[in-house]
Amino acid sequence: MDDRGKFIYITSDELQAVAKFINQRGRVSKAELIEYSNKLIVLESQSAEHVPEVTGS
Repeated sequence: MDDRGKFIYITSDELQAVAKFINQRGRVSKAELIEYSNKLIVLESQSAEHVPEVTGS
């Protein structure tokens, strides 16, 4: 979620990069995680055709 309580979409690559950052650093502060994530994750709107549909099983 963003600071307004809206859900955001991140790609698998973005998620992997954030996970790698955490694993490499070990313990990270919330501020460090936010700073790194803001540099990495693209928050521009995407049209519906580019966002995969999530379906329940």
